[in-house]
Amino acid sequence: MNAKAPAAAGFGREPTVAVYRGILEAWNRRDADGFAALFTETGSVVGFDGSQMNGRREIAETLRAIFTDHQTARYVARIREVRALGGGAMLLRAVAGMIPPGKTEINPAVNAVQSLVVVPEAGSARIALLHNTPAALHGRPHLVEQLTAELTEVARQGQLVGETGRDLTRRPGFGRPGSAPRGSCATRAGRCGVLTGYRVGHSSVFSRRQPRPSRHQEPR
Repeated sequence: MNAKAPAAAGFGREPTVAVYRGILEAWNRRDADGFAALFTETGSVVGFDGSQMNGRREIAETLRAIFTDHQTARYVARIREVRALGGGAMLLRAVAGMIPPGKTEINPAVNAVQSLVVVPEAGSARIALLHNTPAALHGRPHLVEQLTAELTEVARQGQLVGETGRDLTRRPGFGRPGSAPRGSCATRAGRCGVLTGYRVGHSSVFSRRQPRPSRHQEPR
């Protein structure tokens, strides 16, 4: 089932939020074609490790293989900012969490920061670039906990996308020496919050690899 891109008339916040919501909905229903349809013809996805998918066809083919071979987690997100970039382009920044299959709680190890550049194409708002980075927040486990709590609240309210919330990583004192408790993120091999990906061939997608191996999956 293909998703319908939001109309770009009066292009601004609402179509931008709608197209972001659309890709999360498409992912959650495991709809590869619907996900890809919300990108421009030459749109790109940048995954956790710098791997890229370029163009609707590659995005759709990669996700189709992933959904066939993996039980994927579902998304919940909160928008941080939506603003105009000029020339008709819009920027959306959000934080996202994932709820593993069969679970009800967010897995904090794969919290992410997502950025989208949205542009008008053929009368609709479409994504030119989706970029993902892990919300690892190394050395600041209290911020990981706060972000997880914030995303959990969105999920408990039955929402997929919460509206703009406070950015826990931009409060006064963030990032300065002494601004966070001692210690580091409590995951092994220094992988606190690293956004691992489903891999098919040489492509890597922006969400968590489940521990079920397949012939498509590259060893880590």
